[in-house]
Amino acid sequence: IATAFHDDKLPKPLDDDLKAMLFRNIRELLTNCIKHAKAEKIRVSILRIDDSIQVIVEDNGIGFDHAQVRTVTGKKASFGLFSIRENMENISGYFEIESKPGAGCKAIMTAPLKSQKDKKEG
Repeated sequence: IATAFHDDKLPKPLDDDLKAMLFRNIRELLTNCIKHAKAEKIRVSILRIDDSIQVIVEDNGIGFDHAQVRTVTGKKASFGLFSIRENMENISGYFEIESKPGAGCKAIMTAPLKSQKDKKEG
């Protein structure tokens, strides 16, 4: 699988917990690309958008209908995506999936940067 990585080179202050969670979430998404997507290309992008970090994992694989994942593959197969969504919501972030059969998949995670969280707590 051809892979590409893009970082916008802007500072992204992250605490250790957020770093670890994003690493696990990216690993889960890449594992899904390998196991299920039949992708030939994967791109991971890390961007700073205002006071947030955005991580995008996209592939050119077979895609899927996100609304039907649980009914088609069972609860266990979709648990990874459910966990990512829960993790992101627990830190006031969010997780989106853009996919449809035959059109690849784009997973977007957005989380507040450390400086933004510190302002809310102070």
